[in-house]
Amino acid sequence: MLEGFRVGRNRTRVSHLQFADDTIFFSNTREEDLQTLKSLLLAFGHISGLKVNLDKSNIYGINLDQAHLSRLDETLDCKASDWPILYLGLPLGGNLRAGGFWDSVIERISR
Repeated sequence: MLEGFRVGRNRTRVSHLQFADDTIFFSNTREEDLQTLKSLLLAFGHISGLKVNLDKSNIYGINLDQAHLSRLDETLDCKASDWPILYLGLPLGGNLRAGGFWDSVIERISR
């Protein structure tokens, strides 16, 4: 089971977020837990006939050094990426006041 993180007064557990065909999983960095996640994704694909494309999947770390993150991406067979990220067309995890942070959003809206 994914531990995720807890939010709010009731300490509600958030282990994943989904929108359309995008899913974000929140997990600790124990290799066993990530291997379980990978097995679940592969089982889902086998049962449903859908393919989870790990080549298009990324792993992002919070307070992890790059060497540790690289070991984890080998466990999941996906690529380790740095922050900020672009999710659903919006930048996440960067400095909102930094010059150029919103350029991609402004460009998309201007089209």
